Amino acid sequence: MVRKNIENRTVKVSEGCNEIEELTIRTETKKRVLNIITLYGKTERAGKEKNCRPVLSSRRNHKNIEGLGEEYILIGDLNSKIGNKEDGINGNNEGKNEAGKALLDLEQKVKGIIVNRTQKCKGKWTRINTQNEKEKSILDYVMTREPI
Repeated sequence: MVRKNIENRTVKVSEGCNEIEELTIRTETKKRVLNIITLYGKTERAGKEKNCRPVLSSRRNHKNIEGLGEEYILIGDLNSKIGNKEDGINGNNEGKNEAGKALLDLEQKVKGIIVNRTQKCKGKWTRINTQNEKEKSILDYVMTREPI
């Protein structure tokens, strides 16, 4: 649902591809242009993990993120594992996967901020195994350029 005053200034930019589902919406107000990018990455078990890296890496050339210098919010169930080291999230599992490496690469290329890593993020875990509560992971991410 789009408010009446920005209804005519909101457009769908893209819908993604076979490897990753994407919907990008660009909205213009008097104060700013904002690109809202939603992504869904395939899981490792689906055998598509190898495709996540090129797709996420190609985002660095996407005008909505880098070229125009406009504001963006990237939100996604990326099935990305970014680990717990200096570029990961404190308390997270150690492992990284290809999708996680691609997300960290994208963050560097567009000078983004993974919000999950900040104090603003309440509730670290985005997946908890209902059969084994010790099995937790962070697979959903929010990234933006704005300092928060």
